[in-house]
Amino acid sequence: MGVNRADIVGPLTPLIVFTSETSMSLGTIRLPVLAVGFSKIVEFTVFDPPTVYNVISGTPWIYKMKALPSTYHQCVKFPTTNGVGTIKGDQEMSRSCYLTSQRLKIQQQLTSLEASRGSTFPSGQQPTKVSVEVAID
Repeated sequence: MGVNRADIVGPLTPLIVFTSETSMSLGTIRLPVLAVGFSKIVEFTVFDPPTVYNVISGTPWIYKMKALPSTYHQCVKFPTTNGVGTIKGDQEMSRSCYLTSQRLKIQQQLTSLEASRGSTFPSGQQPTKVSVEVAID
């Protein structure tokens, strides 16, 4: 996003996702947010691990914008000087983000599995044949 590391300040804070995994933040940064022609300075918590999202707007942004989110209508409405501003959700983009996150998760699991499959033999050699024991009655 072109953010200078020196602009990220503040204490580290944990983020716990729905799967109970925890990530530690790098700190916070204050950035201008332009939403339907309406601008506010908003504080964001910065995380380093790869993610499919550019930003997750939570309660502080909603409060600062005096916004009303609607999951049913997949939009956020907020007051502006010209009336009511609306940010609409994009179901296709949401689906794309979800599928990308699942691919990343599978890729991380495969990488972890490959790393844990290291040689278990003192000589460092890998077995050349795999044998399976089958009981014959």
